[in-house]
Amino acid sequence: MTVGLAAILAAGPAWGQVIIDTASVGNPGNPAYSTGFGSVSYPFAMGRYEVTLDQYCVFLNAVAKTDTYALWHSGMTAITRSGSSGNYTYAPNLDGDRPVQHVRWSQAARFANWMHNGQPTGAQDLTTTEDGSYYLNGAVNATDLYNVDRKVGATWVIPSADEWVKAAYFNPATHSYYTYPTSSIYIEWDLANYRWETETKKVGSYWNYPSPYGTYDQAGNVHEWTEQKGTSPNAIIRGGAYNTHQNSIAITAANSGIVNRNGSQIELGFRLAYLGAAPNRINPNDDCFINGSTNMNNDPGGELGLMIKGSTQVSYLEFTLGSAPATEAKLVLYQDDGGVKPLVTWTAVVRGAEFSFDEKTFNTAGAGNDWPLLGTFEIVGTPVTRFYEFDVTDWYNDNLGRTMSIYLSALTNADPECGPIFDDREGTRTGNPAVYGPRIEVTPATPAPCSSLVIPSAEQTSVGIDGRDTWPRYLYWKYINTGANTNGYTVALTDSAGTPQTYDWLSLSKSGNASVAPGHEDSVMVNIVDTNLGEGTHTAYVTFTDDCSPANVYIRQLDLVLSTPTMVTMDTVPVLDPGNDADTRYATPGYGSVGYNFRMGRYEVTAEQYCAFLNAVAKTDTYGLYHTWMADDNYAASGIIRLGTSGNYSYRMAIPPTKFRPPAKTDRSLSFPGVTRLGSSTGCIMASRPGHRMPLPPRTGLIL
Repeated sequence: MTVGLAAILAAGPAWGQVIIDTASVGNPGNPAYSTGFGSVSYPFAMGRYEVTLDQYCVFLNAVAKTDTYALWHSGMTAITRSGSSGNYTYAPNLDGDRPVQHVRWSQAARFANWMHNGQPTGAQDLTTTEDGSYYLNGAVNATDLYNVDRKVGATWVIPSADEWVKAAYFNPATHSYYTYPTSSIYIEWDLANYRWETETKKVGSYWNYPSPYGTYDQAGNVHEWTEQKGTSPNAIIRGGAYNTHQNSIAITAANSGIVNRNGSQIELGFRLAYLGAAPNRINPNDDCFINGSTNMNNDPGGELGLMIKGSTQVSYLEFTLGSAPATEAKLVLYQDDGGVKPLVTWTAVVRGAEFSFDEKTFNTAGAGNDWPLLGTFEIVGTPVTRFYEFDVTDWYNDNLGRTMSIYLSALTNADPECGPIFDDREGTRTGNPAVYGPRIEVTPATPAPCSSLVIPSAEQTSVGIDGRDTWPRYLYWKYINTGANTNGYTVALTDSAGTPQTYDWLSLSKSGNASVAPGHEDSVMVNIVDTNLGEGTHTAYVTFTDDCSPANVYIRQLDLVLSTPTMVTMDTVPVLDPGNDADTRYATPGYGSVGYNFRMGRYEVTAEQYCAFLNAVAKTDTYGLYHTWMADDNYAASGIIRLGTSGNYSYRMAIPPTKFRPPAKTDRSLSFPGVTRLGSSTGCIMASRPGHRMPLPPRTGLIL
């Protein structure tokens, strides 16, 4: 599983790809600053960091083996070029997370074209660097480059002056502008890399001080190219560098320099903006912070945000995930508190599972301790006002369409006084949940003309966290058209190689569907038709084949498990001393006098034992041995579910479909209203003759 944190460092190249982390910039139609810049009428995404040496080297190695249009030049001293033309290779000789320097506008534009075109490899031509967001077609001199403009339909671009200013300074909470890109009206040496320094630093080094939208280093580090034009052939650069005065990074500055589009200087780099479809934002259905055994959302004055502190102060987030695959999905959290002390390091733990809760009444602090681990990240020191982005792409794609929850805790209690706090979906910390609230940001996968997906539907997977069921009558598979065009599929019972095969105990509700619209889904029911099978595991296969060319084939295995006959065994203790006196303190003639020896069940009857009883004698439930309260989570902790129709009823232990629990304990007591209570808990205790046991028929289950 890929797990990553981009709170401090930019996303570097992964498997030969450049991943540019972006911050969503919303609030279209915002007012301009008094200089006339900053108003943008559309949502877009700004690169959270400047383009790094690592990222630029990936670009060079992809398209500059023969460097036709000088994407590298000798002034780029932080990048070493080796080999000869036709076989050039490139590598950084400084830390790869520093920004690339000495970049010309033409080089930044060609990098943007390469990103727009999907990061191809090969010669520098119209399919790689010379067309895309900008039509360059070999332009290299300053006059020709001055006449290049952004094309309609551009995706990755050099920011316009308005885009750059808005992302750097505009405060969406107040609809006003900060003076500096550090969400502040003042600037000091420890807020950005400017004036006092002699070289660049790793991007994101000043992670305490993002812009209002969550970008880093728009103040200092390196000057950044924009699309803004000066007097021909010059272009405007912004943001200042590590060696410039604070005046050049203030919003009042007209620019931080003017350079012709084929010129450069050592402190000059760039970042990109993204104008394609913005990541889909999935907001939480619910969230809550639990302190010990108290749900703080249930206290009118107790909502503090989402806190993590050891394992006693934990937080939950519930999301309904989309049904389309994602190329990237990231959990975004904004930390806003000054409680973590300098030099204190917290290790935050992220877990996820199929789970739903009510944010006001849910109060189980440790319910998520056994959920699958998604990963960890570190929170270090103060002041702590920054975004954390946590990669959940694999987890997201594995659970498409389901209601899932994320559990946040801390590995250790690093500070006994206070712990990190994130803003919640109500915006308790910042008052601006639209910008700072928790969410999952999803970049949809670009749909191919024909593609599909086959997953279990909720009816199949909502009970049993490891895929095991006890005798469901029906199961469902869901075919999803993830392509851009209408497509269809066929489905059949097969062997493990996909060859058609019949099974006496299994049937399908349909043979396929020839027309499933893009983004739509179609369900197939698998019916268990014959239970007269011997003990052991009975395996079948269901194969889906879509009508793409080449076809996608999905072979799904079903295992019907028939166990050996079981018996309910009651552990008992002897109760002797016949003829004992009755207790008359509370009633006359009193209770407790027994004139014979007997044995008492040591424990209350468990849900598993009662379930075995029902499966033995309640296939037709003449006298109401089962009722629906036994499966109602508001009344019963036993979770017994009845399936089938009268004459063929079956019963099983289960996790209710809308509630996640740890694996059911087989010694859980049966609990439901209307049963005589003995002792202190609701349930029943059975007295029996010594050695009495009830034989039961085989139990059944299903592994998916």
